[in-house]
Amino acid sequence: MNNLNKILEMAPTTAGEIKDVCLFAVDELNESDGEISALEQSIKAKALMKSLEAYLDQIAGKALEEARKEVSEKKKTFTKFGASVSIKDTGVKWHYDKTNDAEITGLFAAAVEVKSQIDARAKFLQSLQKPLTELDEETGEVLSTIYPAYKTGTTSVVVSFGKEDNE
Repeated sequence: MNNLNKILEMAPTTAGEIKDVCLFAVDELNESDGEISALEQSIKAKALMKSLEAYLDQIAGKALEEARKEVSEKKKTFTKFGASVSIKDTGVKWHYDKTNDAEITGLFAAAVEVKSQIDARAKFLQSLQKPLTELDEETGEVLSTIYPAYKTGTTSVVVSFGKEDNE
């Protein structure tokens, strides 16, 4: 049994277990007085997530085959290993390029034009360093004030892995 299979044998299988594993790990980290590195744990957890994502991609076909044996017209959902499982279409995308419908073609073209105009205006608003006031040339009265766009976000640790192990 490889290391990933050993890890999966210990993995939680219910929502409660998932929550408990997380809470236990966070408590252990918080109570370690710095003996456990949050950065190291973050990097290792990210690496494990990437391994699991790649693993899931590799076994998706076989998992779907097994799941298909469990469902029927009457039974769309089943419980297995503590989880509710169903088969659904995901990533569905409609294509309209072969409909020969002039109206949808025109609407998509208009949407592209509007998106272009929005992008240009957004870039302009992002470039403003201070409010821009529009005045009536004759009276000097303020007609409108345009304010610069602002951005929000969070600061995060970004972890990436090279193509080869670099230590």
